[in-house]
Amino acid sequence: MNRALLGVLAGTGALSAWALLNPAPATNGAIATVVAAAPARPSTGNLETDSSPPTVLAAGVGAAPAASADALPAHWPAVNIEPATRNPFIVTPPPAPKPVVAAVVAPPPPAPPPPVSDYRFWGRVLVQGGQRLTYVARGVEGSPVAVDTGTRLDGGWAVESISDNAVVLVHSATQQHSTVSIPLHATSQQ
Repeated sequence: MNRALLGVLAGTGALSAWALLNPAPATNGAIATVVAAAPARPSTGNLETDSSPPTVLAAGVGAAPAASADALPAHWPAVNIEPATRNPFIVTPPPAPKPVVAAVVAPPPPAPPPPVSDYRFWGRVLVQGGQRLTYVARGVEGSPVAVDTGTRLDGGWAVESISDNAVVLVHSATQQHSTVSIPLHATSQQ
């Protein structure tokens, strides 16, 4: 450690020990100076003329307390403070929250019903080379259309697959499937 710091620390320790071992104040008759407030005078508004020094009283070891009490004013001026609106030591509950009115939201329109396939099986034909053509018609009076896997039909339908007993259609917008069944007697007559 630094020697100067050690010296300051030792001096502080010695002074503290002396103060603890000699608690009585020195009786050397030194005079303490007390500054008292000047009596209230009307202010003239001019700081240069109203600069009188404060009253200084001497108070020694045996001075009477009445001498210092005469210098203090008998009545202190009223404090210009507004009264409190509430007691800060009493907990008040927070104000009730204002009710929130929820905005009326119209329900969304109902989803459109899923499309219904109105295609029906019309028939099958066996052509030269052993190839089978499958026909479907739309509605009761619709004209027959030859279909194969991937054929696009009216109303957004497409042929997904063709088997011996069914034609599976898929709607391109909703990916909904519809099965058009093929009657048993239609395959046995071929």
